[in-house]
Amino acid sequence: MSLKVVIVSIVALFALVGAQADTMTGVSARVVPVEYREAAVEAPSAPPGVWMRVEPASCIEPIGAGESAFALFTHAPQYVEQLKGDVLQITAPLCGDIHKGGNRARRTVALMLTGVTPTRWPKPWPQYLVFGDVLSQEQLASSAAAMTVERDCEYCPRMLSLSGGLFVMGSVASPDEVPLHSVNVSPFFLSQFPVTVGEWRRCVVAKACSPEPIGKSEFDDLPVHNVNWDDAKQYIAWLSQITRKAYRLPTEAEWEFAARANTTSTYWWGDRFVDDRANCHECGLPFEADEPTPVGTFIPNEFGLFDMVGGVNQWVADCWHESYKSAPLDASVWDSASCRERVLRGGSWKDAPARLASASRSHDGARTRDARYGFRVARSLAPVRTAHGTPQSAAQTTPIPQPPAPTASEAHAILLPVPAPETAKSGLKPGLVKQVGLPTNHRHTLGIAVGDPHDTAFAIVCEIAAALGTSQETAPRETDLKVVPTVSRGAVQTIRDVFTLPSTDMAIIALVLADQLRVAKDFGDIGNGLVSITPLFTEELHVLATADNRGIRDLVGKTVNLGAKGSTSAILGHKMFKDLGVEVNEVNVDFDAALDEMRAGRIAATLLISGKPVRYLASRTPSTGFHFLAVPYAPSLEKEEGFLPAALSHDDYPDLIDPGTVVETIGVRSALMAYNWPPGNERFHLLESFVQSLSAHFPELQSGTHHPKWKDVDLNESVPGWVRFHRADARKDQRY
Repeated sequence: MSLKVVIVSIVALFALVGAQADTMTGVSARVVPVEYREAAVEAPSAPPGVWMRVEPASCIEPIGAGESAFALFTHAPQYVEQLKGDVLQITAPLCGDIHKGGNRARRTVALMLTGVTPTRWPKPWPQYLVFGDVLSQEQLASSAAAMTVERDCEYCPRMLSLSGGLFVMGSVASPDEVPLHSVNVSPFFLSQFPVTVGEWRRCVVAKACSPEPIGKSEFDDLPVHNVNWDDAKQYIAWLSQITRKAYRLPTEAEWEFAARANTTSTYWWGDRFVDDRANCHECGLPFEADEPTPVGTFIPNEFGLFDMVGGVNQWVADCWHESYKSAPLDASVWDSASCRERVLRGGSWKDAPARLASASRSHDGARTRDARYGFRVARSLAPVRTAHGTPQSAAQTTPIPQPPAPTASEAHAILLPVPAPETAKSGLKPGLVKQVGLPTNHRHTLGIAVGDPHDTAFAIVCEIAAALGTSQETAPRETDLKVVPTVSRGAVQTIRDVFTLPSTDMAIIALVLADQLRVAKDFGDIGNGLVSITPLFTEELHVLATADNRGIRDLVGKTVNLGAKGSTSAILGHKMFKDLGVEVNEVNVDFDAALDEMRAGRIAATLLISGKPVRYLASRTPSTGFHFLAVPYAPSLEKEEGFLPAALSHDDYPDLIDPGTVVETIGVRSALMAYNWPPGNERFHLLESFVQSLSAHFPELQSGTHHPKWKDVDLNESVPGWVRFHRADARKDQRY
């Protein structure tokens, strides 16, 4: 069950737990649903609080104008049944921040408690809902905010400088954690995050690392997992070679020093496990059964290091010993010539909270791969000298990225289990339904999801937003309407975003993919969940190759980049090569990374499916050493529904194609699709306003300096096989 979209809708929350005003334990509250609007929660005034309790929660979220709030707890607050009327001080991130992912700033809120009820959800979902009146709140700053990180190359891990010092290593909790002993740690660098899938893929593209350990990971910001100790050493050898610096695994003592961050408690945040510090089994939100959360999802420790515990269990350099008897006192590697097992530290998202203690240890064979295993890298502070004896140039220094302060106006969206009959109406995967409660300043904002910020679809949405942002009498209510592009993780994710994100109501997607998803039913019967606004334009396949590859069949046996996983290029490019019988070694990196690898001779070609001309491609590609390969519209492709013959010309790419030359290729048709809101819903009326405004501005978009693909759009056309939004259908009687 995915928790990528988290619990932030109070209406749906009460609906799920079946809480009614007369049945909630110790609660005198009424939930007043107003269609799809934000819930209104009415509660009588509580008596003055006589106790102040401090409790950790999974998350907290304001209600309405922020005068009230609710908090979600995985572990019950102390004296949970006697909380009403007390003042509860809660330090937690906003539930909306968990939904967005990434580093989450904490907020301390003092609540006058008016109610508490169990949620009746299975773990790791929160077990208790507490709500009350907000007495005070403040934003907490991280002690790591002023720190800096070093990065030796654009795609190298971010390294944090640790000053070292004396600390007490071990604990009395387990026989393998004794005896307690003082260790003197020299200054060293440690990666701010575990090595990510994106960083690992650069090593794979360079053919220095094995591709298999990536496992099921699809996104670059996940920690690479399913790697053994030997795999980690492969990556470190490659990283050391390209940077000319001596990277290594941290020693076990260095790792514990960094994890403790000048603390002596069980965890770096204290002796009691709390919900919002790390990811593990039954540890609260967010939790994924199949893979760890993206790096940086949780706040850093006092050293500014993220994900030291939870996420992935991390390999260190040391050989496994059953206790610390005779362990080195200078934080050096404790190795053995006959070493059979290596040490792992930190626990994983599949482990119980006890495994996340700063002193907890585990071990496994150096060649054992496990979905829970990952690693981070270290290097000594001493500079590595070149052959001429001069120090290498300083690494790039950049501030640690800090999240914006959370606001009370975050849009609310939710994925909740509901009875099967209800989901049949929504057209979503069974048990998933989109619900919305948008603050006032979001209620006139429409998001259009695209798969890549460098794609022509992104430029099209930006031009729509600019055109509709001007005030004209021909577009009623236009001054209230705002259109924004939202960037998803690939083409398929755009559909998911339409079904789950609160103010993302539309997406531009290749029709062949939409048709495939409808047949595959990955999202249920999306034929009922989506409606078409208009067909758009053909997205052409661009095969950009190095000069030594003259035809598509020259790529046989060579490394070819298909683009980011989940993108239209990756999905359809794989199918195209298969249909043409061209076997290539497929990799998935972004366009700029692919260009770098092509210059180095490690990639033969890169694919991109986007409407011509792709301005980003034209501006980034050198005029010499690269060219487009022709892709014939072969009989095998003609049989595939959705593929069309297409061509690239000198007018499209004057620096890459000679005058009078045409490069044959194939393409797919794209369309603007929308969430099928029921008539009468406020989002339905907003879509009506959007269609009317788009119609009014359509002549403007087809002229001037706008993208030439607008000339291929006909708002009177329908999308074959898809129900049309009723206002779009009514346009047929209008003239543009």
